[in-house]
Amino acid sequence: MKKYPVLMTGPYRSGSQFALQLISATKGTSTTMYNVNAFRYLANDEYNGNDLLKSINKIATNLQNSSNIKLNQNSVIRILKEDFPLDSSYSRSKIYHAIMSSLYLNNNSIDTWVEKTQLNWTKTSEFLEQLPNSRAIFIYRDPRAAMAGVKKFTNAPPPAYLGTIFNYLSFFQTLTALLNSKYKERIIFYSYEKIIDNPQEYRNIIQDFLEKPRSLINNMDWKDSDGNPWCGGCSPVPP
Repeated sequence: MKKYPVLMTGPYRSGSQFALQLISATKGTSTTMYNVNAFRYLANDEYNGNDLLKSINKIATNLQNSSNIKLNQNSVIRILKEDFPLDSSYSRSKIYHAIMSSLYLNNNSIDTWVEKTQLNWTKTSEFLEQLPNSRAIFIYRDPRAAMAGVKKFTNAPPPAYLGTIFNYLSFFQTLTALLNSKYKERIIFYSYEKIIDNPQEYRNIIQDFLEKPRSLINNMDWKDSDGNPWCGGCSPVPP
């Protein structure tokens, strides 16, 4: 069975959680937030032997501690060997894919995983290069609104919120480069403002991009990264 890894990313307060929820319950697709996020824990290197086992164990330990998710490490090794039979060592993107496959593609009706992780746009070209069937979804927002959100809803002391603008500079520089690269057909970008203007249209376009059948939005089972009912980042608004 062909597998399709998909990375969704964007700056903080970009609306990407809502964007992910809107494509949940797409046929043949598993969607998650932050669960594995291998780019956070593994260096950009090739792994084999003991280093490979240590890298998988590192993520397995984090999954157990942060989300109480048990990872079958033998399953990850098996998938690496099956999906990349010519490789004697494995990049972090391939390890990422094998872990996600082990956790979320263990049903024959599901062949696509989508994980939303923030601030990983600079890893996208590596991800697309290492995984030929992969795709990437870039979500962004008016940088002024994002900056206001960071200022209002984070504990970082001022003027840390001003860094939002520099995040967006890097984001758009990376996106522009990808749109002029050989990967341009395997990426899509969408603004939060356009999403909230017509959520169903966004869902249709993403489902077309993922080559999945279109379906209507159903928010009854939306969950946050901890498995609780999702409320759209509903942090208490200070008086």
